[in-house]
Amino acid sequence: MEGAPSRAATKNPMAALLHAAAVNPDLYDALRDDPRSFIERFAIGVPDSIQFRCQDDGRHLTLIASVPRTEQGTQAMQQRMRRCPLAGITGDELAADPVAVLQSVGLRVPEDVGVEVDVHRGGFIHFTVVVARPSAQSAPP
Repeated sequence: MEGAPSRAATKNPMAALLHAAAVNPDLYDALRDDPRSFIERFAIGVPDSIQFRCQDDGRHLTLIASVPRTEQGTQAMQQRMRRCPLAGITGDELAADPVAVLQSVGLRVPEDVGVEVDVHRGGFIHFTVVVARPSAQSAPP
């Protein structure tokens, strides 16, 4: 899709992709309509366990990525944890303070990314980011 950044073009493909969606109405619509396919097509592969949804209030699109707190015993999680800088950190530790835990392994959570944790053990860690609607696609009042 024209206007989408190439994966190799940037150090942070998600940031570049969300910026592109904020200035290109076609990319904005594609993100809103199917965030998983959009992200996988232009930025990164995403584990099936991560859930995506978008909320469009007419001015902004809120992208919510929900990561399960626990996936113990699954082969996919074991493989992911071997490659992950968070290996050795439990879901409960991550849920207790996601920003501090991510920072402790050298991963910075940008100021414009919200982090919310479900209180129940089987819940999710939700990462949210707001994408402004492109000016060429202003919503009706």
